Amino acid sequence: MKRIRRTAGLITGIFAVMFLCLGGFFTYNVTVYSDRWFADPANPNIIHTDGVIPGSVYDKNGMSLAKSVENAQGDYERVYAENPSVRRAVSQLLGDTEGQVANGVESFMAAYLLGYRAGWTARLGQLFSDEPRRGDNIRLTVDAMLCKYAAEHFPAGKSGAVVVLNYKTGEIRAMVSLPNFDPATDDHAPGSYFNRATNVLYPPGSLFKLITYAAALKELPGVESRTFNCGGRFTVDQLSIVEANGATHGAVTLRQALEQSCNITFAQLALEMGYPAIERQARAFGFNDTVLFRDLVVKDSKYPTTSPTRDDLAQSAYGQGRVETTPLEMALVAATIANGGTMMEPKLLDRASSTASGGLPVGSSVYRKVLDDSRASILKEAMVAAVQVGTASQASIEGYRIGGKTGSAEVSSDKTVPTHAWFTGFIDDPEHPLAICVLIEGGGSGAIAAAPLAQDILREAIRLKD
Repeated sequence: MKRIRRTAGLITGIFAVMFLCLGGFFTYNVTVYSDRWFADPANPNIIHTDGVIPGSVYDKNGMSLAKSVENAQGDYERVYAENPSVRRAVSQLLGDTEGQVANGVESFMAAYLLGYRAGWTARLGQLFSDEPRRGDNIRLTVDAMLCKYAAEHFPAGKSGAVVVLNYKTGEIRAMVSLPNFDPATDDHAPGSYFNRATNVLYPPGSLFKLITYAAALKELPGVESRTFNCGGRFTVDQLSIVEANGATHGAVTLRQALEQSCNITFAQLALEMGYPAIERQARAFGFNDTVLFRDLVVKDSKYPTTSPTRDDLAQSAYGQGRVETTPLEMALVAATIANGGTMMEPKLLDRASSTASGGLPVGSSVYRKVLDDSRASILKEAMVAAVQVGTASQASIEGYRIGGKTGSAEVSSDKTVPTHAWFTGFIDDPEHPLAICVLIEGGGSGAIAAAPLAQDILREAIRLKD
């Protein structure tokens, strides 16, 4: 009988612990990620907003991006930025009240804009007032003029994305997706409701070599002092790797392989390390992980390890095969390296208040420590060298230390479709701690198309004192 009581007590205790853990997890998610719950399209509070005047949205400098204005009939309608180029540049970032753009500010931060985050005293006062309830105004971290510049200088007729963020704070300074649309006139092109910076996956091409490099530094002691041989062609099993433009890099160190973007060297490293080593490092950066950020929703990047083959493993080392990611993720990779291996949580909300200029700034948060200081430093210097003497030289800015990596990601097996052009990098400067990622769909060479655009945008960011 005593044994039965002890067993019953043990089982009861186990269930109690499980219940507490489940309750704690639920409370944590509702508290920390409540905006995700609130912004769900099924939430009736998003649909039924009668009697509520939504708050305004401003950029970091106080430029109005969206506000509610009373019309001649006494109703309130949403009015967007006066400048049509600004309206288009921030269209996917801002989103719309109809939910056509998934997880834009207008829907994802609706808890603020509709007044559900107001203090209990304000809410109580509103109950006894004849005035319609007003939502909070929110100020974003983005610079609307930098967004405008990036959109206007993007190659005409091309789709893609640009992300600029402060790698010390995580504050997003620009997030642009092309094609865009005008929320004031409903002038939109096919596909313009997709935010390509956060919600579309692409093969990262040679940008993924940064992750393979990081894995090699951890898994292969002394790899920096080794020499690798690139004869221009390398056969794995069924896969034959040929360097771009028929290049033959010869004997190269790991840093030189990154500078010259040597696929063969990184493929050899992957075959030596194996899937688990690269997957561990990719996961540390956010691949194969359910990424939860407070201010925005990002599609999860993928480094597949199912049905592994040596050919697939070799391709994955330089971002081909089944590897997929978003421009925001690759901006975070560069930002993490520039920030000594610490990934800051990307941040869009600067403050929320019942007044246009009030409210306290929302603090920055460390998302995770990805690399130790030593590996981050080695990667940072390798990226700087890639701009100084390598394939990323067109991103250089006189008077500043720029680090970067180019990529030209193949999207067809027969190479009939132009490659996606990539660049990710950073300014190594305490006054302008900015990281950037540029993706141009079908843009061709990352060195020729994406790096110069990144240079222009970073130069403008410096001019704007971002």
